[in-house]
Amino acid sequence: MSKSTKQTLSFIFIFLGLAIVIFGGSTLGSFIITDIIIHKMLNVQSNLGTLDLVVRITLIVVGFFISGIGAVLFRKLNKNK
Repeated sequence: MSKSTKQTLSFIFIFLGLAIVIFGGSTLGSFIITDIIIHKMLNVQSNLGTLDLVVRITLIVVGFFISGIGAVLFRKLNKNK
């Protein structure tokens, strides 16, 4: 893989992670995941408030993890300059 391809991939990871964080933290993203996917499609009958909180925290953590991978990859590419 060339250096420009790796840089592009690292930027994709960074922005994809940030998009997941924004989606997980937003009210619309929380509504889509909790009410539509979990409640209606999977037919889960539990406390949706707690489930909503768990889903939001999980998406935020996963998003920052993906963004962190992209940032580490970008730093590793630019370290040898």
